[in-house]
Amino acid sequence: MKKGNLGPAILALCVLSSCAHYEASEPVDAIEPQRDYAAVLSTFDQIVGQALFDPRVLDSPEWQSFRGKFGRDGAVAVNDTEFRQAFENARKSSSLFSHFEVWTKSNATTKPADADATIAFELISDDIGVLKIPSFDEPGLYVNLDASFDEIVQLGVANLIVDLRGNPGGTFAAWPVLDRTAKDEYRIGQLVANRWYSNNSDAPSVSQIMAAEPQTAPDPAALGQDLMDDGLLALAVKPRGARFTGKIYVLIDQETASTSEIVASTLQYNSLATIVGTRSAGEVLNAEPMPLAEGITLLLPVADFMLPDGTRLEGSGVLPDVAASQAEALSCAIRLSQGHQDC
Repeated sequence: MKKGNLGPAILALCVLSSCAHYEASEPVDAIEPQRDYAAVLSTFDQIVGQALFDPRVLDSPEWQSFRGKFGRDGAVAVNDTEFRQAFENARKSSSLFSHFEVWTKSNATTKPADADATIAFELISDDIGVLKIPSFDEPGLYVNLDASFDEIVQLGVANLIVDLRGNPGGTFAAWPVLDRTAKDEYRIGQLVANRWYSNNSDAPSVSQIMAAEPQTAPDPAALGQDLMDDGLLALAVKPRGARFTGKIYVLIDQETASTSEIVASTLQYNSLATIVGTRSAGEVLNAEPMPLAEGITLLLPVADFMLPDGTRLEGSGVLPDVAASQAEALSCAIRLSQGHQDC
C-alpha cells in the first residue's frame, strides 16, 4: 500500500473499512468537481426568483438562513450527490415550506407498483360503504373513481366513508370525489402564483378572490397556463353524472397531504362531509419539476392553495370535526353513521 500521499483522515477510514488494496495516485484535495456547482446555484436562484409561489418568502430570515447554508456547502460539492445532500441539510435546518426538493439520478427512483395503492370500495353493511383511496396519483384513477361512484349510487348507499388516511396527494384525478358528490356548483378555492405579486404587494383579498371567474374544467395544462398568465386561478366544481346524495365521512391523519387535503377541506368548507381523524399534514402547495442542470432537477412550489375565504392550508392542515386516532378513525366514522353522537 502506498501511503505517502494519503491524508490522516483517509488512512483512518482505510483502517476502519479494511481497504487494504487502496492506492492513491493524487492528493484527495485535487479531486475535480463533477460540474460547476456555483453555476448550478446561480440557475437555482434565477428559477426560484421567477417561479416561487410567493416571492416575499425570499426576504424572510428562514430563507436567508437556508440559502446561506445551501450556498456555502453546495458550491464546494464535488458531485451531484453531495450537492443534493447540501440542499437537504440546509432544508432540514430551516423552517420553509413543502414540495421543495432536489432530485439527482441517484435518488430519482421509480416507485414500484403497489397493490395496496389501488382504490377499493367495500360495502360493510346495507347502508354503509367505505371507499379507500391510498393515492390520487394512481394510473387510471379518474376512470376508476367514476366507476366506483357508479357502483355506490347503484347500490343506494346511504353513508359513504372516504378513507384518505396516508394519502400523500396527487393530481386532478381526485375530481370525481367532488363533482360526483356536489349538490350544486360551488367554489373549491384558488391557487395563487408568483405572477400575482408582480402587481400586488399582498395576497388576494376576499373581494379580489370573489371577483375572479372560477374555472370548472379539470384540465391541468389549461389551468396551469391560466395560473401562470394571471397569478390567480379560482376553482369551482359542477355536479356531474349520477351523484351520491347521502352522508359523507372523510378520514384523515397526519399523512393525509396535498391534493387529499384540498379534497377534505373542500367537502368540509361546503358542509358536505364530516371530517374524522387527526390534523392533516399541512403540505398544500402546487409544485413543478424544473431542470437545474443535466441530471439535477428542482421540485419547486409554484402556487399556494387557499380556501374561498382566503384561508391557507400550508403549514396548518385540515382540522377534523371529530377527533379520533389513526387506528380508531374508521370505527368512529361507522358509529357516527349509525346515529351515535360521539365515538
